[in-house]
Amino acid sequence: MREKQIAQLNARIKVTETAISQAVCDFGGGLRSLAKGEHITFNLKGRSDRLYIFDMPSIYKCADGDITATDLLTKAVQYSL
Repeated sequence: MREKQIAQLNARIKVTETAISQAVCDFGGGLRSLAKGEHITFNLKGRSDRLYIFDMPSIYKCADGDITATDLLTKAVQYSL
């Protein structure tokens, strides 16, 4: 039963990660006023807190269609707390 709960939790985290990266990619074009050295950080709180840090050059590439939202997620720095 514990394995099933862990699998469900991981599935929900995966869906959330995908939604975050897609949102950052979709709205990245509206962030042109931020400097290239800046970044966007998402903090997901739950059983295990997670941080996702997206750098602006990667966000711009995704917004321009050079990389996909999945690629953007793999480029993000991720921390589990």
